[in-house]
Amino acid sequence: MKFRQLTLLILIIIIVLSGCATNNTHTIMSENLITTKLEDIDMAQIDNQNQGAKQTQDREMISNLYEFLHGIEMQELTAEQENVLMKNAEIMYFISLMSNKDIVGSAMILKTGDLIMYDIETMKSGKRTQAYIHYDLNDEMLEKIIKLTDSIK
Repeated sequence: MKFRQLTLLILIIIIVLSGCATNNTHTIMSENLITTKLEDIDMAQIDNQNQGAKQTQDREMISNLYEFLHGIEMQELTAEQENVLMKNAEIMYFISLMSNKDIVGSAMILKTGDLIMYDIETMKSGKRTQAYIHYDLNDEMLEKIIKLTDSIK
């Protein structure tokens, strides 16, 4: 009888613990990866493999890029995940938001439609820069960023 009770108790504990297991994936909202307010950003740079680098100080363009990079749920990438992803990645755009020549926000859009953003604080720390990803931007978002970046003179 005690063996059955012990076995049942162990089984219940295993079921409870497996049901309570947490997902270790850390998520963050994209706006938390931009280290300053919109009004402090004085320049944006867009690097495009086809058109080279473009810079703008146009307030409307900066505001549009800033808004584009807000409200997106990002998933933390491990170093291994980032290495695998970047090994064969084709970068469409690399976007840098700057304030007084310091980078305050950084994002990369891959041809696969994935958005990668970097934690600027870890970038400045001298340690590994932490990257975050949003898989598969929807077509509407991709079209919006293409129009935005292509309109920069």
